[in-house]
Amino acid sequence: MNALLQNAQSERTRVLGTIKFEPGQNASLKFPNDTTIKGIILSLRGSVRTTYASGTPVAKAEGTMDSLVNLIEFAVDGRNTLKSLRPHILHIQNLLAFGVETPRFASAGAAPAPDNYPTTPGGFVFGTTGQYTTVRETVYMPFEQVYCEPGWGRERTYVNLRNHSSAELRLSFADFKNLLGNGNTAPVVFDNSTLQIEVSIVERSDATANVVFDQWKQYMVNHPIAGEGRALQYRVNTGNYITSLLFYATDGAPGSTTTATGKLASNLLVKSLELKANGRDGIQSWNWKDLQDYNRSVYGLVAPTANGVSRLDGIAHLNLLNRRQLDTMLPTMRPVIDDLNMYVDTNPSGIVDYTSGANLLMVTEELVLGAAPK
Repeated sequence: MNALLQNAQSERTRVLGTIKFEPGQNASLKFPNDTTIKGIILSLRGSVRTTYASGTPVAKAEGTMDSLVNLIEFAVDGRNTLKSLRPHILHIQNLLAFGVETPRFASAGAAPAPDNYPTTPGGFVFGTTGQYTTVRETVYMPFEQVYCEPGWGRERTYVNLRNHSSAELRLSFADFKNLLGNGNTAPVVFDNSTLQIEVSIVERSDATANVVFDQWKQYMVNHPIAGEGRALQYRVNTGNYITSLLFYATDGAPGSTTTATGKLASNLLVKSLELKANGRDGIQSWNWKDLQDYNRSVYGLVAPTANGVSRLDGIAHLNLLNRRQLDTMLPTMRPVIDDLNMYVDTNPSGIVDYTSGANLLMVTEELVLGAAPK
């Protein structure tokens, strides 16, 4: 590449490849080792025909990609997983960081939408039997620290692929029936699918061949909750730095055979939470609904609502960064911190339904300081 172009400051992108959706299978895509990446764009496109002789199929609220892709992972050097997230979490992260969620569109008709381009916002929709549902949905998996301001740490967490022996995107696909709401038993047959995921990268275009970046890791843990609890204790990883914790609460409603009312996002499951170090040192303590309101205020959010459901239902973000500056992250190394735990109080069964088991998903966002490659 021309030396002047190599050092240009303009953003650069390229399409790496396309992955066909294969129900119940795993897929992966190797990344080149000639660049530094800011993020990955994953775009689900295509259509599928749905046929059912009886029943009333209704789709889940989180979206088509979250129903069909169980997990998106990005790993370097084989076992070093930097990201392990659901599509829904990426949608919410974009909403928190940028004030707008990434696109979700779907429509049903006698034939697929022209050029696989539906224009109705929202998740998957079922048409009448024999119709096609066309989907267009995108998520952005950033490596840039999106909760920091430019110049205050956002650029410190890019990934320099030249410093790694390998890099790979991994997708775990669900079955088509996972599109149905929990408890919905409509006997839907899915066929004639053209669904595929196009993978693109956003690159840092100036020369960074010798730059070693910090690693911003994000990973999820599900915490099943069977009933009302007090000071439920959930361990938070220590040994590096914590930038924030993101929570997604769902109730245990069983749903029904004709609706999508089971295991919905819940603002009522959690009553309060507190992050404590060493069993005694309180770091942040919140009433759950107050934290949700605080998130809306400081991020300036007006969350999209569809069918009475807000995209921020069940969501709370415990941000440990001050002034949107990465250097204010929480150190969790000894001798300062020996252990770090989240303590959660949940509401009684008269307020929240535990019939099929509620759940609190916790996303840990951790920073590992960069080290020169060996």
